Amino acid sequence: MKNLLKVIVGLLLLIIIGLLIWFRSNLKDRNPGYTSDLKIINLAASPLKTGFAAQPITPVVHDRWNDVNGDAEYNPKDGDAFADGNGNGIFDPVWIAGFGNRRAANGIHDDLWARTMVIDDGRIRLAIVVLDAIDS
Repeated sequence: MKNLLKVIVGLLLLIIIGLLIWFRSNLKDRNPGYTSDLKIINLAASPLKTGFAAQPITPVVHDRWNDVNGDAEYNPKDGDAFADGNGNGIFDPVWIAGFGNRRAANGIHDDLWARTMVIDDGRIRLAIVVLDAIDS
């Protein structure tokens, strides 16, 4: 029983020492000599202007297609056929990113949007843009 107690106390001491070493290494100054001098230059209040905008950026899907075998991939060898919406005689797909290769859009369920917020205090203008887009 005494040996078990010694082992438990030893493990607790080892854990405490390990935690102290970990805290010491994470609390040290990682950028010695770096200083930041913040000064408020203009104390006069200025009006804050904001603006918001949204624009749909949904591509036009001219050609729709029938997925014969249900694999969600346009492949004429499988019997997939398309309806020529723009009348040029060739399949003009809009490819969808994020679902694998050879996945053509077969219509539009929801629009894609570009949304913007602009904040301006007279000296600095900040714009935040959010796009419904995936890089394939």
